[in-house]
Formats: sequence, C-alpha cells, structure tokens
Amino acid sequence: MSNNFSSPIRQPFRPKHQRWPWGTILLIGSGVALVAALGTYFAVKGFPVLEPPGGHETTTTIPAHESREFNYRFVFPAGSWKQDNEARVHVKANLLAMRRTNPDAWFALAARDFKTRTPDKNEVIKEAEKRLAGYFQQFEWDPAKDNSLAGHPAFVIDFQGKVDSTLMKGECYILTQETMTYWFTTWCAAKDESRLASEWSKIRAGFSLLE
Repeated sequence: MSNNFSSPIRQPFRPKHQRWPWGTILLIGSGVALVAALGTYFAVKGFPVLEPPGGHETTTTIPAHESREFNYRFVFPAGSWKQDNEARVHVKANLLAMRRTNPDAWFALAARDFKTRTPDKNEVIKEAEKRLAGYFQQFEWDPAKDNSLAGHPAFVIDFQGKVDSTLMKGECYILTQETMTYWFTTWCAAKDESRLASEWSKIRAGFSLLE
C-alpha cells in the first residue's frame, strides 16, 4: 500500500534574533548622536580645525587669547562680552567668537595659512563670502573702503543677511600677511548698527600680530 503523504519540505535553520535591551539601544543611539554633533562642530570642511576656546592666558593682567601657530594675540573686550562657540561654528571661525547682549552683537576671528603662497584679494574675499553665506540667509555684500587691521592694510566688505528672520548687518576686515590670512567679522541686528558703530573699532584694536 502506497503512502500518499509527501515528506515535509525542510526549512533552513534561522537563528533567533537576539533582542537588545532598551538601555543598550538608547546608549548606542546617544553615542551616534554625539559623534554626529562633534563631527559637525569640529570637521568644518575646507577650514582649519578649531583652536581650544580662549587659547592660553598670557602673563598680562588683561585676559587675552594668543596663538603661536596663527601668529596673533587678541585682548578680550571688557563688559558683557562672552565666548560663543555656537557662533564660532556658524561662521566657520576657527579661532574665536564672542557675543554680548543688550543689544545683541557678535564678532568672530578666523585665520588660514595658505602654506606655500600668498592669496590674492579676490580669493580671500571669496572665502569670506563662503564662510558667511552658509549662516546668513539672503546674504549680500559690497566692497567697502580699504582700512587697517593690526596696523596693516586690510580689505573690508560690508554685508547683510537674515538670522531667524532678523536682518543683520556687519563688516569683515581681511588681512593677509605673507601666507596667512585673517578674517575679523563683526555683526549685529540692523536696528542696532549705529548704536554699536563706535564699539567695533575698539574691539578690533585688541587684535595684533606676534611678529
């Protein structure tokens, strides 16, 4: 008598998936988020890495930021100015950035060593635009009359753009010394521009070269 039951088809063995505890999942997720945040903060593509905020203190009684690598010294302004690392990242300022309140205002200092060559005016202005246009919406700029920074001739651009729907206006002083270029940027709400005009020159006066 024949058997009408066919043999069952064998299913390949599949190991059970191991369930991870929720605590482990949250810990891994937090780690990934932290790495992504640090990558955004420190890996600003095309620009030097950020220096530690504030550099190191000098022997003077006035707090200052000094960098041998970038050959400059900056005396911090008095009053309500505080370091602002968020603004530092927004405008790709690898050296420092500071903010004050009432009225709100910011300034930032960036530098780049071109190593083997001296960049021309068009190149350093183009880089200023690149650093600022990523933060200020509807960014526009115009060349201004050349001025000086740290006692040396400097190019200047005036710019404006919006941040969180607030129209901002500012200036960027650009100094090139041999292979090193510095961008010293100041900005505030357009409504406060005249109120802060006299303060910017005093702040820029705190910047000097070591050699």
